[in-house]
Amino acid sequence: MSERLNPGPTRQTTGGRRLCGGGGRLLQCCVLALGLVVLGATGGMSQEQRLSRPEAREMGTALLRQERPLAAHAVALGLLRADPRDFTALMILARAEAELGRFEKSQLAAQRAWRAAQSDDEHFAAAYTLSQALSAQERYGAAQWWLRRAGQASDKPRLERAAAAQFKRVRAANPTTTRLAFSIKPSSNINGGPTSNTLTVGGITFVNPAAVPLSGVEYSSAFTLRHQLTRATPDGAPRVHVGFSVDDRRYSLSSEAKRNVPTAKASDYAFTEVEVFGGLTFPNTTGSARTTVELTIGHNWYGHDPLSEYARLDLGRDWAIGAGRLTGLEVSYEDQRRHDNSARSSETLGLSGYWRMPVADKGDLTLSMAVEDVTSVSSAIAHESLLAAVSFAPTFEVWGTESRFSLTFVGREYDRPRYGASARSDRKLVAGAEFTFSELEFLEFAPSLGINYARTQSNVSLFDSREFGLSLGVRSTF
Repeated sequence: MSERLNPGPTRQTTGGRRLCGGGGRLLQCCVLALGLVVLGATGGMSQEQRLSRPEAREMGTALLRQERPLAAHAVALGLLRADPRDFTALMILARAEAELGRFEKSQLAAQRAWRAAQSDDEHFAAAYTLSQALSAQERYGAAQWWLRRAGQASDKPRLERAAAAQFKRVRAANPTTTRLAFSIKPSSNINGGPTSNTLTVGGITFVNPAAVPLSGVEYSSAFTLRHQLTRATPDGAPRVHVGFSVDDRRYSLSSEAKRNVPTAKASDYAFTEVEVFGGLTFPNTTGSARTTVELTIGHNWYGHDPLSEYARLDLGRDWAIGAGRLTGLEVSYEDQRRHDNSARSSETLGLSGYWRMPVADKGDLTLSMAVEDVTSVSSAIAHESLLAAVSFAPTFEVWGTESRFSLTFVGREYDRPRYGASARSDRKLVAGAEFTFSELEFLEFAPSLGINYARTQSNVSLFDSREFGLSLGVRSTF
């Protein structure tokens, strides 16, 4: 059996199917004639059937389901001769071109379909199909952008889940990953000032009028780019990656802070850090574990003056142990050289680990712990530290938002006395919560609100502090 498209004029014949309303005018009818020649077993008999445009659309869709893209392509072209903005015909054409491996033409047809779409579902279908054509051309960034537009176009949970799942697949295939973050954080203590500005050493009390908490606003931005130089292979060959990141924090002081410390300047607390990194990932053949090695070189500035430069080596191992549970260990070594005071240069050896698991289908619970040993000539730097943290991300909504809650404890024991007869000892507790307002999302980006409280208790009053802060930011809902 073969198919052919009959682009000629349509006429009404005895016993035929009437394809248009009254008047009989050809341009008003907009009729598509599709001739199907059905050869009998002897090859001597043929039959012609004329289809209306709705019937032709149904046939084009059926041909795609039957994996006959060439025939579907012909049907779509015939429909488009009658109406160049026929949405269904454009979608049939886009899918047929993709099935035929002509992804650039599929992209063009999907773009035309997006412009011709009139409903939310049509916009979703066009954007989703366009992302597939772009992904097939390895234009992953553009594909991710159109998947965001697809998610934005529809408010149906089923379609949003489909867009999110496809987004994850495209992101996994994309060798280049970028992360961009912005936040605004009003804080009661942007400078980490102590709760008391007095220090007693050897029975003598010193008072520093400027050593007080300064309230204000932190403006932070961060950008990370990571590129995979090699692709994943079934035999678990090492994957090589490189990248760089920039972290910048600027501040403004409140009117109260300016009155309390007239000499204070917000620019004195500005912090900028730049890193370049590269490493190897060694996955096992089953994909249930991986080993990572990464070298990072960084430089940072404080108050616009060079603060330090450093090199860090990280060695980690992660395991997926079934039932949604993950665990990992990491060993790190960092060599830091200070520019403000060379005596404060240091070397740090660290060990950390985590355990993540679902909790009765209510959310994900993560437990983590880290220990560090910092060696330095300076007694203000050399110390050992212990960090223990727990976080919980419920799968259910809290006050109509997606949320995450965390609690972190940090203990530090300094090696040598500096501010009296006893060495400094700190205990810090940080409680935080983040809420993402998914109902207010745009292009699958949603505003987020963070609440943070930190309390540091130290046997040296100069380091005893308290901070309460809010942060306003934007995060991806994909």
